[in-house]
Amino acid sequence: MASPRCSRDPHRLLYSIDLPYVQLRRQVHQQLHDKTTSSSPEFHRQMSLQPPQSAVDRQLSLTHVGGDVELLREIAALFIEDCPRALAELRQAVEQQDASKLENAAHALKGSVANFGAQDAVDAAFRLEQMGRSGTLSESAEALGALEHALLTVCAELAAL
Repeated sequence: MASPRCSRDPHRLLYSIDLPYVQLRRQVHQQLHDKTTSSSPEFHRQMSLQPPQSAVDRQLSLTHVGGDVELLREIAALFIEDCPRALAELRQAVEQQDASKLENAAHALKGSVANFGAQDAVDAAFRLEQMGRSGTLSESAEALGALEHALLTVCAELAAL
């Protein structure tokens, strides 16, 4: 059975995410620059020996859409477009110490990012979801930072599909 296509024009979606994507790229490049300029020669040697690890499991993502690369790109564009709203909702829940809102928002984001096999982001969202469920929010700001970092990488990789 063929997967239904999104009714939105993927070209319009890509143009609409251009600005957030540029901002994401700048943040990722700045983080990489900060790491590499303050690192030892040993760090650079080790990095050159290790293949880069992808945050997105492309094969798993493709199985979720029946191998349809174009549909995967459309879904990725929708995810990138919605990601700032989802993160704002999580930030608000953390700031307001609203456990129920945190649990629900983290759960929704976890499900969305799981479609791309982005395990680090899934784990970070799950941690926030569990904090909300238990009502233990003392480390929620730190956990949100970890999720934001993971999503930066995921969104950058999805934008490059």
